[in-house]
Amino acid sequence: MSSGRIITTRGNLITPLGRGESRWLRRARANMGTMRMVVGLRSAGDVALLESCDEVTRALIHGSVRIGCESSWFSDVLGVAIGDLLCAEHDMEWMLCEQDGECEPCIFRQSQEIVLHPTHSVGKRLLARESGFMQDLFVDLSDAIRAIERSPMCQ
Repeated sequence: MSSGRIITTRGNLITPLGRGESRWLRRARANMGTMRMVVGLRSAGDVALLESCDEVTRALIHGSVRIGCESSWFSDVLGVAIGDLLCAEHDMEWMLCEQDGECEPCIFRQSQEIVLHPTHSVGKRLLARESGFMQDLFVDLSDAIRAIERSPMCQ
């Protein structure tokens, strides 16, 4: 686990989560359960979590469920869900990334300087009105991480 400030070769400043960001992460994790209940899902486990997330995106995009929340709320909750799975699968952790004067949560692995923003990845797809993309997104991001690991620059 990273404990200090890290400046990546791309100029990103990576720091541990502060109290506010840690609360944000806990709330997003708790809200995933709420979202799953709204669409009538009770499954558990990693694959089931991605399936649940896909069902949530389908319900949102196709209008079968109306929830009085902003789209950023969904991006945060779904982004944290997929980010947690990527962290577990690829030995990464939630950190803060400062880039171009903005600071936001990311998932990070120091050994290869891998920085991913799962809430952005989810948000872009929601804005594009895609549905059922979470399982594919997880595979795509996992493949990208593995490609970086195999890169000659990381050897």
